[in-house]
Amino acid sequence: MIFYKKINVSGNVWAFNMTYFFIIFILKRKGIICIFIQIPSILTFLNKFLKT
Repeated sequence: MIFYKKINVSGNVWAFNMTYFFIIFILKRKGIICIFIQIPSILTFLNKFLKT
C-alpha cells in the first residue's frame, strides 16, 4: 500500500483515522460500556504509536 511506505504526518493522520473508525466499529458491536474500560489502553497505544 502507498500509505504504508510513506512515513510522515499525513500517514500518521491516516492511520489515526483508520484506528478511530475501527474503535467505533468495535464499540458498536460490543457496546458503549467497553469505551470506559478501553480508554486508558487506547490513549497509551496512541501515545506510543504517534511518538515513534
